[in-house]
Amino acid sequence: MNGDSASVRNRQLDCCGGLSNVDYSKIDASAMADVLRYVDPLDARFCVAVVAILFNPFFWNVVARWEHRTRGLTRLFGGPYLACCPWASLSSVVLQCCHRSASVHF
Repeated sequence: MNGDSASVRNRQLDCCGGLSNVDYSKIDASAMADVLRYVDPLDARFCVAVVAILFNPFFWNVVARWEHRTRGLTRLFGGPYLACCPWASLSSVVLQCCHRSASVHF
């Protein structure tokens, strides 16, 4: 009975055999083709927008970890609440989003 339950558990975890059983010739790529008609992934403005979108959480995480270790912004602004507002509004949320929006003007 123990061996049977283990084999049933293994079959449940490996339901489709991973990606090795996927037949890529049957994928309908028409939706992606429709998107690529409107978006040029090689356009410089598109690349700047992608880099800005990817950079924003990385930058936020690095500075937040630095602040957690050193409390540098808290000391600079005189308190945690006073440090949070300028950091959130100026550094990552507002400035980076404005830069991304300005660089991708249509």
